[in-house]
Amino acid sequence: MSKKKLAVIIVACIIGVIVGVAIATPTPTYTLSVSVYPPEAGSVSPSGGEYESGLQVTLTATPTSGYTFDYWALAASGSSNTVTITMNSDKIISAHFKVVEPSPTPEEPEPEIPAHFTTYTDELSLFSISYPPEWEPIPGVIEEAEQAVKDIISSIASDLPVGNSSMLFMAGLPTMEGFMPNVNIVVEPLAETMWTHDEMVTAAIEGVKAVLSDYHEFSRVKTTIDNKTATIIEFQGNYAGFGTYRFVHMYLLVSKTVWGVGCTTLPDEYSKWEDDFDAIVRSLRILK
Repeated sequence: MSKKKLAVIIVACIIGVIVGVAIATPTPTYTLSVSVYPPEAGSVSPSGGEYESGLQVTLTATPTSGYTFDYWALAASGSSNTVTITMNSDKIISAHFKVVEPSPTPEEPEPEIPAHFTTYTDELSLFSISYPPEWEPIPGVIEEAEQAVKDIISSIASDLPVGNSSMLFMAGLPTMEGFMPNVNIVVEPLAETMWTHDEMVTAAIEGVKAVLSDYHEFSRVKTTIDNKTATIIEFQGNYAGFGTYRFVHMYLLVSKTVWGVGCTTLPDEYSKWEDDFDAIVRSLRILK
């Protein structure tokens, strides 16, 4: 065999080996990693894995209840919930979701004061409150309350600390045992001008818990009364030495003053007065 022919055979063999190696070498694969933010907001399909080089992968983001898809980040982009990527390297992709904003609910119409209720307005026309016609202002309280109103008006601009509360009004159903059920209005000037409404309510309830044992809250509603933010809380507790009572309190923060309206009755009488209590606390009007 000539050297030339042998060389051709050797070259052919080398080429065959090279081709064989190339055919036997597997196609490169890349890793796809997918994350979801926030984690509970949804899922992505596929959720990741190993893919051959050059393969196109379509990802679909599906939100859970209460969320909607927002955008893709890192190795993908866009705001459509589907995106297609080409696996030409390792890819890290994040799917971002956001909370679905609830549709604004129409404001509830201001509740009307029952036509048969009696409306009381203090002499200084600072406030008014309405209550069932059979209820009566409690003797000895109103006169003292009028002076308290004057004192509070003069102290609004002072730096009085929390705790200087005064009763402005009290009325109730006269019975052999006293006035039960009843309603009272308490005001408290605050030195802390930066309190929010919610902080005020929290402080007020902590004060209630300080004098009541076995405090149990049934409901808490934040609403608007007379164009002012108000919180109405229904709860029950025990006054040491007096017994257990059911309450409906409403709290308003107006300027530097907390207004509290509270209705009280015995637990087994509450269902009888529930609607009246709601109407009473909502009837408060701050006139100045």
